[in-house]
Amino acid sequence: MDAFAIITGLASLFGFAMQAFNVFPEHARGRQALWMLAIGLFLGGLLSTLDIRAVRLDFAFTGYTIAMTALGALILFFAVMAAFTENHTRRRGFYIVGGLGALAFTITTSVAALVGTVTDSQLVRQEVVNEQELGWLIDRAQARGDAARQLHHMELLLQRLDEDDERRATLRADIEALKQRARTP
Repeated sequence: MDAFAIITGLASLFGFAMQAFNVFPEHARGRQALWMLAIGLFLGGLLSTLDIRAVRLDFAFTGYTIAMTALGALILFFAVMAAFTENHTRRRGFYIVGGLGALAFTITTSVAALVGTVTDSQLVRQEVVNEQELGWLIDRAQARGDAARQLHHMELLLQRLDEDDERRATLRADIEALKQRARTP
């Protein structure tokens, strides 16, 4: 973000505080116009810093996206209804329902993003045991006489080794010998 976007963003926040606390009530119209101008400048500066080519929209119609879209539409509906309602009691009710909807939307999307981040992370997908540790597990299974586990670890190690690794040939031979011993009673 450049300095212009930061300054206009701070001006927008300052303008929002002035609007919320009704500072200088006799200049409400002018204050509102300046606040809207600051918001526009901030959004324009922010959008100009984005590289549109890097933005990729990946949208799939799932139950989650449909539910979140419907919840967002309901929040927008209650906000519009509150803005155009003259009755203060009804306005408060619209704001309460819209606020609860916004809270539910925020919690749901945050939890979904957190779960998606954890399940898609490299830590979950990476292999936890390295080649040296697989060698130790193979030796341990052999010492215990657990041929099935030894075979499993040997096949995992074979999958991890590069095609040009010289250990592949001996490992294949050991796997075949272990399978032969398992077949013969």
